[in-house]
Amino acid sequence: MRSLTPNALAGLVLDALERTAFVLAEPATDGAAGAATVPWYVSRVDFAGPQCGRVVLAASDGFARELAAGLLGIEPEEVDPGQQGRQAIDELANIIGGSVVLALGGDEQPFRLGLPAQADAPTLDECLRSSIRAGVVSEFGTLDVCVLPRASAGEVDLRKAG
Repeated sequence: MRSLTPNALAGLVLDALERTAFVLAEPATDGAAGAATVPWYVSRVDFAGPQCGRVVLAASDGFARELAAGLLGIEPEEVDPGQQGRQAIDELANIIGGSVVLALGGDEQPFRLGLPAQADAPTLDECLRSSIRAGVVSEFGTLDVCVLPRASAGEVDLRKAG
């Protein structure tokens, strides 16, 4: 089984942002962007297979607007952060979750990926302590991403998995 480092996670995040939403960002200098301390939008997606866990994203309001604008081809000022911003963060959680699964060996072994969902405060607290955590900074805001390993599929929520 493969493992995932914070640097590798940051690379996955930066690649996903550039590929899907044309958001140019750079790694936060301290390894975490700090958005998770006062997040506006927090999303998670669970995965199960040879390794089980959860990918959590915490984005500032500005980052959510920038991401949604990039996905929709509109200006950040035109974005409704409560609707389009939330949906954009959920979609990014899905994309990064898929990238994490592939990095862990999903191209060689079967994994299941749940659907994105809003994360709760205990999940966010756990994310802040994760050793697999990366932050990025863009023109409009910050994004923190972490991977929370789980011992078994029983500890993750795949009820909505397709």
